Amino acid sequence: MKERPDAPASRQLYRLALLTAAVTFPLLCLGGLVTSLDAGLVFPDWPLSAGSLNPSGWTANLDQAAEHGHRLLGALVGLCALALLVTALRRRAPRAVRRLAWIVFAAVSLQGLLGGLRVTEQSTQLALWHGCFAQVVFCLMVATVWLTSRDGPSPSGLRPSGSGPRRTSPKQQNDARPLFAASVAVVLLVFLQLILGAQLRHVGGPAYSHILGAVITLGAVGWALFLALRRHGPDAPVVEAATSLAGLFLLQVFLGLIVFSTLGTGAGDPHTTARVVLPTLHLALGALILARALLLALHAGRRVWEQRPVAPMSPMNTETAS
Repeated sequence: MKERPDAPASRQLYRLALLTAAVTFPLLCLGGLVTSLDAGLVFPDWPLSAGSLNPSGWTANLDQAAEHGHRLLGALVGLCALALLVTALRRRAPRAVRRLAWIVFAAVSLQGLLGGLRVTEQSTQLALWHGCFAQVVFCLMVATVWLTSRDGPSPSGLRPSGSGPRRTSPKQQNDARPLFAASVAVVLLVFLQLILGAQLRHVGGPAYSHILGAVITLGAVGWALFLALRRHGPDAPVVEAATSLAGLFLLQVFLGLIVFSTLGTGAGDPHTTARVVLPTLHLALGALILARALLLALHAGRRVWEQRPVAPMSPMNTETAS
């Protein structure tokens, strides 16, 4: 995705949305590290840490560094989301961008509240919800980046105002609805996989449902890739999104097998380097896969919208418009 060349306001929104998403991804990774270290309750209070904004010695202890760093980075994401909202309102961004900026800010605020309640209530269930909702927040930010980028709709709307239907280039003549349906299915399946993975990390239990889900999701990713290559070959953004999604998912399957073999025995120190780092990488890669699947769905959805037939204007409406 590239920034829009049309106006400074659009470029500023795109860069700010990109910064917000870029800061959120390491926050996701750090949250996964906190879970891997079982360090979520190393500070029993919130929003302060041991009664202080900057507790002494927190950088010298890995558990404290992970948890307090997670809180600090979360505050930074909140500030970025607020800046995005204020900029969208002050710059009078398109209505869709303003609404999404409000949703992003509300989601970030709710996510922070969930994290705080997880600590004060010492709730494993809230920790599970906090981890899953983090993926939703990240997807909202990725959607904001897409909406403000060159790949998204024009600033004046999905179709230029005062014009007829947008002309569809020859590379987009094939019906995009099958690819859109397949990509939406991939988004839902990947998110379900992330939920199952979070349940394994927070609650435990057998991994068979997660493994079965991976097999089903692999089939859905393969089908989406087939549709993209077969029906939308010349459409570079679609093909790039589909091929990168397939490549990331294959890497995730390989990494998942390593994680399963590393954690499968259930014996020994649960906080060895491999048992901490590998599940965290698995979670981080899952977030990237979900974001890439969402981008493919957005690309396909835009092409479905552009291919919609538009009823011709009646003579009366034509006279009125003129």
